[in-house]
Amino acid sequence: MFVTGNIGATRGFDDDFWYGPVGGVTSSGVTVSVESAARLSTVYKCVRVRAETIGMLPLMVYERLAGGGKRAATDHPLYPLLHDAPNPWMTSSQWRQAMQAWVDLRGNAYSQVVYAGSGRADMLVPMPADRVRIEVLPNGEPRYIYSGNGGEQRTFVRGEVLHITGLTMDGYCGLNPIEAQREALGAAIAARDYGSRYFSQAPRTSLWIKMAGKFATPDDRRRYAKDFADGYGGMNSGKVPVMEDGKEIQSIPALNNADAQFIENRKYADVDICGLFRMPPHKVGILDRATWGNIEHQQLDFVTDTIMPPCVAWEQALLRDLDFGDGYFAEFKLSGLLRGDTTSRYSAYSRGINDGWLTRNEARASENLNPLDGLDEPLQPLNMTTASAAPTQAGPSGERRALLLTAAAERVARKECAMWRKGAEVGAEHARWVSEVLAVSESTAMARAAALPGIFADADTKTTDGDFLADRVAELLRLE
Repeated sequence: MFVTGNIGATRGFDDDFWYGPVGGVTSSGVTVSVESAARLSTVYKCVRVRAETIGMLPLMVYERLAGGGKRAATDHPLYPLLHDAPNPWMTSSQWRQAMQAWVDLRGNAYSQVVYAGSGRADMLVPMPADRVRIEVLPNGEPRYIYSGNGGEQRTFVRGEVLHITGLTMDGYCGLNPIEAQREALGAAIAARDYGSRYFSQAPRTSLWIKMAGKFATPDDRRRYAKDFADGYGGMNSGKVPVMEDGKEIQSIPALNNADAQFIENRKYADVDICGLFRMPPHKVGILDRATWGNIEHQQLDFVTDTIMPPCVAWEQALLRDLDFGDGYFAEFKLSGLLRGDTTSRYSAYSRGINDGWLTRNEARASENLNPLDGLDEPLQPLNMTTASAAPTQAGPSGERRALLLTAAAERVARKECAMWRKGAEVGAEHARWVSEVLAVSESTAMARAAALPGIFADADTKTTDGDFLADRVAELLRLE
C-alpha cells in the first residue's frame, strides 16, 4: 500500500556518494556541494534573505473564535517556544533562520520536540539535516533515524520531530535544491573561478608603446619601462609623456567583446540562481530592470511568491507536528512586509476608519502605538448601512433623526388632508408613496390607506383642522 524503505541518508554534504562518479562532476568540470554552492555570493544572498525574513516575521499562536474571528493566544504553552525562544540557547529568530537555511540548501529541516513531564512540548532542538534519514513504515508512517556526533543513532516517531520540507515528490522528504540544480550551479562556479584566475593572472594594462626598432638588450627594455612608469605613473599620472626615437603610445580598449560576453554570462548565472530560490533579483542587488515605477510591485512579488510559500509550509508543518489543541494554530504576520510609505499607510488607515471596518486603535497597533481609551469602536458612516437594514436604521440619530421623521410625517398628513378636502380617492399609488417617504413596508402603508376613508368620515368631530393634522402625524409616527 505504501512505498517503504529509507529516504535520505546519514552521509554528509562532502560524501562521494552524492558527488561521485555517477553524475557527481558537472559538465563544467566542477564538483558541486552544499558548501561550494553557498560560497557563490548569489546563493548566499538568496538563502540569507529568505532565512532572515522568515526569522524576523512575528510567529503568532491564534485561537479560532466561535463567531468566525481569531484572537492572539499569548497564553498558549507553545507561544513562547515559537515567538520567543524554542530552547535556552537560541532565540526564535535564530532557530527559524537555521531551519529555513536548511530547507533552502538541503531541502529539509528537522527539530526534535522535547516534551516536559506534563506532556506538553518544552523545547525544540534543531537536528542537522545531513544527519537524519527517513524510513517509511509499512503503515505509511515515517520515522526518523538521527546519527549523533559520535555515530550513535536514535529513532524518533512522528510527533517527536518537527519536519519542514521544500519541494517534495513523495510527501516524505524534500528535494535537495543544490543537488537538483548542480549543473546550473556548476556553470556559475566555473565562471566565477575563471574570472578570478583571469583577473589575477592575466596582464592588464591600458596602453602599450610602439617603436620602429628594438632595444639593444633586455636590460635596456626593462630600464625604459621602469623610467616610463616612474615618470608618468602613480603620483605623476596625468602628465604628458614625451616620446623619442619614433615611439608611439597605443591604447588598449578597456573592455573587449570577450570580456563583455563573460560579464553577461555572469549576470545570466546570477539571475538563474535567483530563479532557483524564487528571489526577485533586486533583493540581492541586481537592479538592471528595477525602476522607481516597478520596485513596489517587485516587493509585492517578493512577499506573495518568495516568502508566502515557505510561510504556509511552516504553518502547516507546525500544525501537523505540534499539539496545539482544538481551535489553535500558528500563523506568520506578513503585514509588516506590505507596509508602504507614511503617506500611503495613513491614507489607507483613513479609508478603513471612515468606512467603518477598521478601528482607530487597530490603526495605532499597526503603527506600534499603544491603544487609547474610546478608540475601540468602529465609526459608522452616516450615509451608509447594510443592504438588509431598513433605511430608518441609517443616517442621523437622536434628536435630529426624530425631527426628520416628524417632518416627513407632517408632509404626508398635509397631503392627505388636502386629498380629504378635494374628495380624492386614496389608493395603491398613494400607499406606495407613503411607504417611500416614511420608509415603512408597502403592506403597512396599504393597510393604513384602506383605513383612511373611515378616518376622514369621522373628521367632522374634530374641533379644528390643526387638531386633525396633529392626530394624523402622531398616527403616522406609530407606523412600523
